[in-house]
Amino acid sequence: MKLDIVTANSWKNKVLDIVFEALAESDVVVDCLVFKGARVLNKRLRTYSRQSLDIDANMLTEFVKKHESYSELRDILGMEIEEAINNYFEKQDPVVFTLDKIKIIKKPHNDHKLGRDAFEVIISVKDLSRANVRGLPNLKIDIAAPEELGKASISSLDVGCGTVKAYTLERIAGEKLRAFLSSLPAYRKKVSKPGKAIRAKDIYDIARILEQYPISTKMFWGKVGKEFRRACKSRYIDCLGKDTFEEDVLITKGTYNADQAMSEDISFDEAWESLQEIITYLVESKIIPFSYSLPGSE
Repeated sequence: MKLDIVTANSWKNKVLDIVFEALAESDVVVDCLVFKGARVLNKRLRTYSRQSLDIDANMLTEFVKKHESYSELRDILGMEIEEAINNYFEKQDPVVFTLDKIKIIKKPHNDHKLGRDAFEVIISVKDLSRANVRGLPNLKIDIAAPEELGKASISSLDVGCGTVKAYTLERIAGEKLRAFLSSLPAYRKKVSKPGKAIRAKDIYDIARILEQYPISTKMFWGKVGKEFRRACKSRYIDCLGKDTFEEDVLITKGTYNADQAMSEDISFDEAWESLQEIITYLVESKIIPFSYSLPGSE
């Protein structure tokens, strides 16, 4: 028997939650990585209307500086992540999950031209409660290069019985805005990045944040603006105003409406209206416009 896509995604989301708890109990992993993305956002907001089908993290600068090469970083991360998952699974009573294999690959294979070398961890897990299921989906941890972070970028987050370093809600909001822009054609052309689907899910997440923190929460959104600009600077992303966000808006809408990982509680029109409200605030606060030249292009 093979799982249908909805059941497979639900299974993946559930097991990734367990893997996250395993990583949080490893002192070494906690010292290497800062976690981010939708899984952290769900915990920060304490709402779970969107599935997260991977675990997102960045390497910490201090960790990278301790080691001479990316092959050394890869070996350490692979060993520590494997040990953390095995240790956690072995404590189950009864045992439901076992680690089949783990693979960690450098992305891109050759050195990144802007120095943003990253890793992808691919994890295969056996589920003893689904012994009759063939081809359970692999799990993925995306580990990005270190980024410039400020005092409002990171705080502790309880995950299961452990505690990790994780992006604050302000940083996540800023990164969500940046991630959306990074998927639009103008930026992909600027950095010669192959085409990918527009990240409409980030608009949904931004709308979720705005629901809990209205734009009138000036202190919060002021910090978001600073994090957004800092995040864009590290990737040389330009933002000239509303027009930048509106590039290929019909494709954005179609992608949003087709994404099965999101709940239907926020329509595209509602999410887009939320985004416009935030952009207006960022313009009025003089956070945008801004632009950053690629190294060597001046």
